[in-house]
This record gives sequence, C-alpha cells and structure tokens, in this order.
Amino acid sequence: AMLLCQHKHRSRLVQAACVPEATPWFSRVDPRDLARAPAGVTFPCFAKPVRGSFSVFARRVEDLADLRRLTDLGWRDRWFWNLRQRPFEALLRRHTGSDDGSRCFLAEEFLSGHHVSVEGFCHGGEVHVMGALEAAMYEGTDSFRRFELPSRLPADVQRRLADIAQRVVRATGFDDGLFEVEMFYDPSRDLVRIIEINPRMCPQFADLFEKVHGANSFDLLLSIATGERPAWTPGAGRFGCAASFVFRIFEGERVVRLPSEGEVRRARALFPDLRVHLFAREGKSASARVRALHDCSSVRIATVHLGGAD
Repeated sequence: AMLLCQHKHRSRLVQAACVPEATPWFSRVDPRDLARAPAGVTFPCFAKPVRGSFSVFARRVEDLADLRRLTDLGWRDRWFWNLRQRPFEALLRRHTGSDDGSRCFLAEEFLSGHHVSVEGFCHGGEVHVMGALEAAMYEGTDSFRRFELPSRLPADVQRRLADIAQRVVRATGFDDGLFEVEMFYDPSRDLVRIIEINPRMCPQFADLFEKVHGANSFDLLLSIATGERPAWTPGAGRFGCAASFVFRIFEGERVVRLPSEGEVRRARALFPDLRVHLFAREGKSASARVRALHDCSSVRIATVHLGGAD
C-alpha cells in the first residue's frame, strides 16, 4: 500500500477508480521517448518524477521542449537517481516483480486554487481525519511560504476534502499509520483535485497539531506502532490556530547570517511555544544546482512555528 501511494502513476490509477471527481487528467512520460508529446498531454501542464522527493524536478512545463529539458535534467542527475530512485526501484522489484517505470515522469493537469493538506491516521481498518492545513506561497512562485492550521475554507468544503481523503486512503489498503492527502480547491469552479497521497506523517506539521488539538503527530504514530489506540480529541490544544513559517532564498541570494543559539533562546523566552529549525549554513547561495535539488525555484533555510489565539 505504501509503494502504491508513492508511485505517482499507480496512485493516480487508484484515484481515478475511487474518486474520479477529484482526479486530474494524467499521463506517464518516458524521458527516453519524447520525439512527440505523449498521448493525452496538453500544455501547459505539471510534470514530476513518478516517485517524488521534496518537489525535486517537479514544476510547470509550457511546451514539449520544456518537458524535454526537465526530464533530461532529472534523468542525468546522478544524486537523484542513485540516492532517491534506486532504493525505490529495488523495493518495487522485490514486492511487485517489476520496477514499473519508476524512472518515468508524470504529466498532468496544471492545478490552481487553495493548496490544502488533509492529515489523518489509520488504525484497525478505520480512517480518521485530523484536520486540513492550508498553504500560502511566495508571490509568483510554487515555493511554500507558510502552512496554517486550521484551513480557512468553509466547513462544507472541508467536509468534502475529508470525505475524499478517507475514500482514497481506504482504497489503497493503507492501515496502521499516518497519512497526508494534498489537494487543490478551486472556488471559482467549486472543484477539488488531488495532488498526491503521502503514506506517512509530515514531521513539519507534528507540533502544529499539538498546539491546536493537544496531540503531537509523533505521539499518535508511537501509539499505533505499539498497538495502542491513538488518543485524539479535536480542539484540545492550547491555541486556536498554529502556523509553520518557511524562510527561503531565491536566485541571486545567499545566507549572510543565521540567528545564534542565544538569539533563539531569547525568542523562546518571549514565546515558549516557538519552534525554530535551521537548514542552512552561512554563505549558502541559491545556485541553479542547489535550487534544482529543493523545489527548482528556491532554497529552504529555516522554519519557525508559532501558535495563536485566532
């Protein structure tokens, strides 16, 4: 079930069967056979490796030449294939008897609207939705600026999102673990579209759920791993909302200075729930190579988490 979720093409086939109203059009793309556009592909579209990793080599493509450039860049990147894809291929061969085009890309409908992540857990065959987080992007980019819990979408829309997530996770056969279903909601057309299914918890959101609902995702995962029923009471946290703020640098920028441990301690004295995670080194720049291994447009250097009353 985990391999099924992580294989973008196989996952789309499951989605099309159980939640067709939320499945975008899609087509598998072999980088070695791009003399012409694959059947069913129209431009602009979104392209990504069949097995994704931190949005590496995943972006909008404008035409066939742009698609060729992206797939060729990904195909030639030794780090990406050897460290990310090759273990996935080995697992596929062991458990399914075939690597099933794991070096291919997926071209699919370009999506827009509110980017929402529905988080939940499965235990004993039951699928529980914990809540929906809404993402905000840096203007003019596909780079995440922050994630907010809860989403500000209307309650009826969030119920639809939860229903779709429960149906598609159940259809994969996934159980006894945490999951994340990323979706777009387009209010102009009142349409929901699934981006992807992640058969694991999102560590970045773990303490946001603790702030709002009183249960850290790591605690829920530990309970499931030890055979206990996860303790979950919606709204039992200290805060009405929480956010993860993502700091990035873009092309032509570099990290001049990072906050010291003392500065972080002083900030935590003012805001005890503050969480700061640094991912960069001073002097790091947003070169084309480094950007390609992040999200193709920016480099994540830090996240800051806070809770709030509203």
